[in-house]
Amino acid sequence: MKRDIAKGIRDFHLTNQVKNTRREWDLNRPDAKVIDEPARLGDDDPRLGPSSMQRFDGEDLSAGSRKQMQLEQSKAWWEEQAAQKAAVRAAQHEAEQAFAELTRYQDWLQMQAQSEEAAVRREINVGTADINKHMAEQRRLNELQERAAILSANLAEMDATLNSPMMTEDPSMAASAMSSLRVRKDHYKGMSKTERQAVLATQLAQMEERKAKQAAQAAEESQYARTQRDILNAMHSQASRVEEFKRQQAVKAAEVLKRQTEEKAARDQSLNELYSNKIAPEFFSQFGTSHR
Repeated sequence: MKRDIAKGIRDFHLTNQVKNTRREWDLNRPDAKVIDEPARLGDDDPRLGPSSMQRFDGEDLSAGSRKQMQLEQSKAWWEEQAAQKAAVRAAQHEAEQAFAELTRYQDWLQMQAQSEEAAVRREINVGTADINKHMAEQRRLNELQERAAILSANLAEMDATLNSPMMTEDPSMAASAMSSLRVRKDHYKGMSKTERQAVLATQLAQMEERKAKQAAQAAEESQYARTQRDILNAMHSQASRVEEFKRQQAVKAAEVLKRQTEEKAARDQSLNELYSNKIAPEFFSQFGTSHR
C-alpha cells in the first residue's frame, strides 16, 4: 500500500509538476536568451533615453506589477503544494489505519488458530493418554501371562531333571542285554566309576609330567635370566668406568683451561703495565741537570 502511494506521488510529479510550471523556471529556463527582447529595437524605441544610452533613467516601471504577479503565482503554488501534501498525509493516514486494522484482524485470526490448535492438542493428548494406558495394561497382562508360562515351563523342566532317568544320566540304562561288558551306544550315559578312576589316574600322571617340564623350563629361564643380568651388570660397570674416565678428562681439561686463562690474565696485566706510558718522577728530575 505504501509502495502504491509512493508510485502515485511520483506519477503526479511527472505529470503535473513539470519544470515549466515551477516558480524558478524563469531563472533556469534554457531558452531565456532566445525569447528575451534585445536591449533596443531601433532608434525610435521608446525604451531608449534621451542620451542615446538606452535611457539610463534608473526606473523599472513594470517591477511592481511583476512582483505582485510573482507573489500571486507563488501563493498559488504554495496553496497547491499544501493541498497536495494534505492529500498525501490523508492518504497515508488512511493507509496506516487500514494496515493497523489488517494487523489487528490477523492477530485475532492467529489467536483463534492458536486456541483451536490448543484445543485439538488437548483432545489428542487425552486420546493418546487413554491409548497409552490401555497399552500399558495390556502389556502388564501379557507380562503376567508370559511369567506364568515361564514359571510353569521351569517347574516342568525341574521335575524332568530330577526324576527323568535320561536327564539324571543313569548308567544302568546303557547296560546291554547281550553282555555285561557291552553297552548300548544309543543309551550311553557316561563312564563307570572304575573308568573314571582310570581317567583320573592318567590325568594325574599327565599333570605330574607337565609340572616336571614346567620346573625344568623355569630353571632354564632362571639360568638365562641370571646370565642376562650378569651381562647387564658388566655393561653397566663398563659404562660407569667410561663415564668416570670422561669426567676425569673433563676435570683435567677444565684445569688446563683455567691455568691458561690465569696465565693469559697475568700476561695481559704485565703488558698493560709495560705499555701504559706512565710518566715516572725521573722524567721530571732530568731537566736542568746538564748544559747545552
